[in-house]
Amino acid sequence: NSPSKLYLLFKNPAETALNEAVLDFAVADKKLFYLTNTTLVQTYITDPNQSSSILIPKGFNNLELSPSLGYVVLSNQTEKLIINLNKRTQIPATTLLGQNSELIWSEFDQLFTLEDGNLSQIDIDAKKKTQLINSLSAATIADERFYSVTPQNTTLQLKSQGLSTLGEKVADTALLDLPNFSTVRIIATPQKELFILGDGTLYKVNSSLESLADNIISANFEPDRNALIVTSKTGLYFYDFDEHVLRLITRQSEPIPFARVYPELGYAFLIRNNSFFALELDDRDQRNNYELTKLTAPLGMQLDQEGKRAVILDGKILRIFKIR
Repeated sequence: NSPSKLYLLFKNPAETALNEAVLDFAVADKKLFYLTNTTLVQTYITDPNQSSSILIPKGFNNLELSPSLGYVVLSNQTEKLIINLNKRTQIPATTLLGQNSELIWSEFDQLFTLEDGNLSQIDIDAKKKTQLINSLSAATIADERFYSVTPQNTTLQLKSQGLSTLGEKVADTALLDLPNFSTVRIIATPQKELFILGDGTLYKVNSSLESLADNIISANFEPDRNALIVTSKTGLYFYDFDEHVLRLITRQSEPIPFARVYPELGYAFLIRNNSFFALELDDRDQRNNYELTKLTAPLGMQLDQEGKRAVILDGKILRIFKIR
């Protein structure tokens, strides 16, 4: 499907360079958070001069935002720290969260961890961890529903239950038996559409599994735009939720590390060969691609919700580009 409007993009877009010592960053609509060796900074993509900062211990190099922006989780290879953005308090969380745990958030900032098959609920401010379920192969949350994959004899089973009933003796709903994948991940949308990434193959969950593509490296769903972008060893794809098909954006001999898709604009944005590109999604005629600007050493890319500004970590310089 092509968008109802034609959106024009700026060649060599206007740029604002924010800081020359950035280790990581995250964008949430028009808010921008970035991390230096001693500071967490919160600002706005449209007005970077309006900012506030929190001093933090040295050594953290990764940040993760909670969905409702109540918390930021900072981490490195050995430590974790949670910052309550409303109270501006810092909570040491290495033991609380576990070293190798997967963080699973509800849309209202309830936090769960999955580590070695054990699901626990985290009361962040009380620094309390409550184990709920064990022997899980995968888990996720969407629209206040909890989805899990559990071993079942010689297969796996995809299950669902209301998030509020976790930890209670309430029957969950078995949705589908799955092959005995050695690695498995669930992708769930707020519209209750489900995908399984099992042993490198992406499946759509219908009455049975529908294979969409194999040799998959990553599949990332962005709920604010209902966009699923999929990277394989040789190509970049997005899922067309209107037509219920996986569409190829571009083929590539090397995996594309940073990409975002905006179906409503008709573009995918990506970095390759140290340049920032926009690719048309409409493939009915020759698909055009546009080099918007050159980069030096790109380490990350995100866009705001409307696709008007791109934020790129280029080396340790955080660069904001107004692209339309």
